[in-house]
Amino acid sequence: MLKQEGKANMNEKHILLFKNLKQIKDYWTDTAVDSLNPNTDLIWSESEEEYELFQS
Repeated sequence: MLKQEGKANMNEKHILLFKNLKQIKDYWTDTAVDSLNPNTDLIWSESEEEYELFQS
């Protein structure tokens, strides 16, 4: 019984991990796409010149 409970707990942790990874990926994908707008402040980026090239 303990083995099954531990397995269920591990599955829940995996599900939570993958949900968090998806949220992180979605956030940075949205940020990258939004940064293609020429009016966007790129101060957050270490690649401002590259984004400015993409914007044009």
